[in-house]
Amino acid sequence: MVNGLTGAPSNWDFMVKQLRERLPPDMAADMLLHRSEANQRLDTWRGVDACGQRLAAEVRALAAANPGLARVSFLAHSMGGLIARYACGELFDPAGRTIAGLQPTHFIAMASPFCGCDTDGVSAVPFIRWASDAPLLGPTLARLFEGVAHATAAALLSRTGEQFFLVDGAGGADPLLLQMTRDVPQRGLHFLSALAAFKTRTAYANTDGDHLVGWANSSLRPLSALPPLPPEATRDACGVVLEDPLSAAWAPEEWAACAAGVGDPYQPSRFPGSAPAARSSQPAAPGPRGDGSADWHLLRGGPSTGGGGSSSGSGSSGSGSGSSSGSGSSSSSGAEVGSKSDASSGSDDAAWATAAEDAAAMAAVAAELRSEAAAAARGDGSVQRGAAKRRTGAAAAAQADLGGGLGAPWLAARPPPPESRTRRVAAMLDRLCALPWRRIDVCFAPSLFPLSLAHNNIQVTRELLNFQGRRVPRHVADALASMELALRRADANTPSGS
Repeated sequence: MVNGLTGAPSNWDFMVKQLRERLPPDMAADMLLHRSEANQRLDTWRGVDACGQRLAAEVRALAAANPGLARVSFLAHSMGGLIARYACGELFDPAGRTIAGLQPTHFIAMASPFCGCDTDGVSAVPFIRWASDAPLLGPTLARLFEGVAHATAAALLSRTGEQFFLVDGAGGADPLLLQMTRDVPQRGLHFLSALAAFKTRTAYANTDGDHLVGWANSSLRPLSALPPLPPEATRDACGVVLEDPLSAAWAPEEWAACAAGVGDPYQPSRFPGSAPAARSSQPAAPGPRGDGSADWHLLRGGPSTGGGGSSSGSGSSGSGSGSSSGSGSSSSSGAEVGSKSDASSGSDDAAWATAAEDAAAMAAVAAELRSEAAAAARGDGSVQRGAAKRRTGAAAAAQADLGGGLGAPWLAARPPPPESRTRRVAAMLDRLCALPWRRIDVCFAPSLFPLSLAHNNIQVTRELLNFQGRRVPRHVADALASMELALRRADANTPSGS
């Protein structure tokens, strides 16, 4: 588990407690829950790369000290998501597709600034936007922040601030966060390949109230793709309000393996008291939660569609992902998420068939991406150019501007005017979203408690202050049980010797 800016291992105390309490005993016994100690407090100001190198050394030492470990997963908050991605890029072995000799399994980021920080657009820092909306002084404050934000971040947060605002590119190099969306084999760094090697990827994001990282940034979406939430969904929210189905977290071929041979159709979308998810554009009415209260909880229909079915129930019983920076040595089992519904098997079969169709479509995309990555490693520019032509909109323009995808030459250093920053952010989104991600959106109703900030609530950084977020770590713990169960099923259905 990797803490964020100025964080510490103790930030994960509540998460560890929930994992130990809610994971099935046999699953918990197979896991080493490790809270990283490599980057604490002001050490996090020294740059994502420096922090990532320290984390990589810690993971190597942890793997060496625990020879029984076979798999590794990362659960990271805020800047910790960037640190973890850097460490994975340094530790990745392209030949064995391992990280520190271990099988990459789950990668989970919580409120992570994937695209860095800026004064507007996808990577806008919400606090700056809030200030610019202030009565009377708003426009003046907006101009002030736009003029000083980059320099102020660099002055206050040192190298980390420069990297957050993409002003660190010097000597002809791209900004670090842009480099981290592709492989840099000449430096032995395989950022995108390492991220692609994880069996699942999940992004938890705050829909509102996060003063540091915006919804689009942490959920890997363009602003135009943010889903609308009805007021009823957020008025009294205190946890997960919208999530993709479990299959969205998997690479398509992995999900197909996990789904194969299951007697009853595996329905990761079930919650206590809810019917199986169906493809519908209308949200269901609020339903009972496991703890007796009521809340909205919408379920999107699938990774390849914008619309989604809906389900009411407990955020703590949903399917997500979560783990530590050291994972157990064997595939583990866990209780299937939610409870059996009385709905007809015909509805189950229809939902299952839809998930299978999604997996097949995603498999074709994944095969194309692997082909492009292999061509990039061989230096075959024609394949890269063909891939760029197939992409559309701002992302395609960004790809052309940057000279292609994986392994593209770094841009010459230049001042980052707004149009350049926009292209860079579009390129980062394009590359990261080429991989399957499960997006889990979290919302916290406004609180009278002034220090209860969504950015810390989502992790429950300090239970005394961030108690509003307690359902999110429970969701992570219950989700991990579902994902590990799916992996066990996949292992059980894999012929021996294959």
